[in-house]
Amino acid sequence: MVLASGLDMMFPMEPGSGMDVVEIRTTYGTHLALQGGIDKYVLRQGTDAIDRELEYKTQPLIRPCTIYRLDHRVPNGTTIQQ
Repeated sequence: MVLASGLDMMFPMEPGSGMDVVEIRTTYGTHLALQGGIDKYVLRQGTDAIDRELEYKTQPLIRPCTIYRLDHRVPNGTTIQQ
């Protein structure tokens, strides 16, 4: 239904709303381009959580036709580690 309507890109891919780039890519293949998909709240959980998020969401199956970025802005209270 999504593709039949002429829609060929989804933005934002918002994890907080239950949107999972892995599931959507598995369902629609490369017929649908995706933008977003990185959970902004994982940034507050430290580097191990960030690594897990990126490992899951940047697997080879997902890479074609995907622009990775946070779904929206960096949340207030997120610190920058040095």
